[in-house]
Amino acid sequence: MQEVIPHRFPALSDSCQAPASRPTSTKTVFGDMSSPAGLKALDEFLADKSYVEGFAASQADMAVFDAIPSAPSLTFCHLLRWYKHIKSFQRERA
Repeated sequence: MQEVIPHRFPALSDSCQAPASRPTSTKTVFGDMSSPAGLKALDEFLADKSYVEGFAASQADMAVFDAIPSAPSLTFCHLLRWYKHIKSFQRERA
């Protein structure tokens, strides 16, 4: 015979709400992707990550990719690595 222990899961109105899974826009997180400051912020973010969110390419990666007007320069090595990787998914995306 097994004992059943009831659990109370927090309701949405509780103070421990989970943060939004995705920001409303990339500009709110990294700044303007057409400016060097925005590209630098994204480059620093990607220094130890392969993707913008999670462990596989996602819609967040595609949204950030679309916000970047052209391939980044060699100055932003982490961003350039990520950019080339996400660009390789363009055929599947179409």
